[in-house]
Amino acid sequence: MENEVYVHPYPAPLPVPVPMPIPSGYNVADPNVVAPPPGPTRQQLNIHNGILDNGQTQGLISQGYTQGMILALGQNMQSFPMRIWVVDNSGSMASVDGSRLVQMGNGLDYKIVTCTRWKEIQETVDYHIQLAGLLKARSIFRLLNNPGQPAGQQIFEVAGNGEDHISYEVEIAQSTMMKASPSGVTPLSNHIYDIREQVLNLAPQLNSQGSKVSIVL
Repeated sequence: MENEVYVHPYPAPLPVPVPMPIPSGYNVADPNVVAPPPGPTRQQLNIHNGILDNGQTQGLISQGYTQGMILALGQNMQSFPMRIWVVDNSGSMASVDGSRLVQMGNGLDYKIVTCTRWKEIQETVDYHIQLAGLLKARSIFRLLNNPGQPAGQQIFEVAGNGEDHISYEVEIAQSTMMKASPSGVTPLSNHIYDIREQVLNLAPQLNSQGSKVSIVL
C-alpha cells in the first residue's frame, strides 16, 4: 500500500509536462518519414541568443513559470548550449524509497506518494525531455545500462538534429524511458570517460564562445 502525505496548495501551479505538438505534415508513423540518425552525431554546437520566442514563453507560463524564471531559462540556454544526463537504470532503482507528487481531484492539492526510485526518475526525465523539446535545448540522455530491445537506444537525444526532428525525438525519448526497466550494475565510470572525451572535442568552440556543457548525474 502506498504511503500518502497530503500537502497544502502551492502559491503558484507546479510545472507540468506540456505535450509537444507534431508539426503539420510530419507523421512519425509514416514509413516514408526519414528519422534522424540514432544516437548523438552532431558535434557542432548552436549557441542560443538567450531570448525565448512567444510560443516557448507561453508554454512556460501555462506551467506556472514566472517571468523571472523564464528569463533565467533563456540565459541558461545561452550559457549551456548542450546538457548531458546520465540516467541510472541499474537494478537498485527498483527499490521502493522514491516519491512523486500526484495531483488530487480538486486540481489544487497534491499528495506525496511513495514509489520506486525508477518511477521517480522516469517522471523527472520525462518532464525534462518535454522541456528540452519546448525550448529546443539540445539534451543527450545516457542510460547507465543498455535497456535492450524493444525499449530503444541506450543513448538518445532531443533537439540535436534540427527543429524538424524535435517532435520525433521527444516521442522516441519518452517511449524509451517508459519501456526501459531497472536492471544490471552501475557502470558510471565508463560514461564519465565517454562524456569527458565528448566535451574535450567541443572545448575549442566552448572556450571561444564562453559556453559550458551541463552534466547531470
